[in-house]
Amino acid sequence: MSLDLIIVIPARGGSQRVPRKNLALLGGRPLIDYTFDLLQKSNLTQRAWVSTEDEEIAAHTHAADLQVIDRPAELAGYDTPTEAVLLHALDTLEHQPDWIMTLQPTNPFRTQETLLKVIAAAESAPDTVDCIMTVTPTATGDKDFILGGHWRSVYPEESINRFAGRNTVKHALARCAFVPHRSAIRRGLFSKLSPASRLES
Repeated sequence: MSLDLIIVIPARGGSQRVPRKNLALLGGRPLIDYTFDLLQKSNLTQRAWVSTEDEEIAAHTHAADLQVIDRPAELAGYDTPTEAVLLHALDTLEHQPDWIMTLQPTNPFRTQETLLKVIAAAESAPDTVDCIMTVTPTATGDKDFILGGHWRSVYPEESINRFAGRNTVKHALARCAFVPHRSAIRRGLFSKLSPASRLES
């Protein structure tokens, strides 16, 4: 793959709803292992980093032969934006990639086919593209989500606060894979998507 891309897996130790969910067992295995398996199957482990403040998650990551970005505790709260996690990753790593793929451990059933399609889309993307992401049709009006192959916000900025919490937005965005360009992160483009940008990291 010629694409200048790294993969960041945000995996904090805490969780409001499922205690230590990233290491919680699913089918007898830690949740995060399903993402690790996909990376290994796709020969992408050398491009992948787990961003965490948690020593146990870091040790588990090293045991799987993946790399760790030590995230400070102040960037591991319930309301920490994913954007802040990615900015920290860029500030920590020496190499500055063009694209940063974000894979949330809470999507354990994403397929290799989906992953490779997203990478292919990034490889062929024109310079005007800021972000590539998967979406799922929802009852909130997905016809407003994709227009002519281009994304725009489901919810007008003035109506964002009418929604009680981030779950409504999270289900609409369905970040099975989220691949922003480095320049878009640096410009703070995704802070305008709050609370959509505040997925658990």
